[in-house]
Amino acid sequence: MARLGAVRDFVHEPQAQGSPQRITLGSAAFDLWPEIAVEDLNAAREVWRYSVESARSIFGDEVSHPDTQKVLDALAEARASRMTRSEVAALFHRNRPAADLSRLRDRLIRAGRIEAFLEQPEVGKKTEWWCGR
Repeated sequence: MARLGAVRDFVHEPQAQGSPQRITLGSAAFDLWPEIAVEDLNAAREVWRYSVESARSIFGDEVSHPDTQKVLDALAEARASRMTRSEVAALFHRNRPAADLSRLRDRLIRAGRIEAFLEQPEVGKKTEWWCGR
């Protein structure tokens, strides 16, 4: 299942933004084009868009992952539709590494399903809150 998450995360990586240009350059080099036209870049963008949409169709969108749905369901039942990061970790019996929880949080934020913020009291440690939208 981690491999499918990696596919979904890939299309949002900063490096993915240059993919249409790399497709165009690869085609130009392979076919020995003397120059690249705007139409070539537009065609490469369309190939990239189609690829991303196909991956979403096959693997589902960001919030179709069981972990994201588990968090959304818990937030819907939580008091005031908010939970601490510790409470989210407890949903998974504290068996998810911090990096996985951060990626999960970031996916939900990108999808517009939650907001997250840090609460820093004057004394004590800060608390990360996840709030449903």
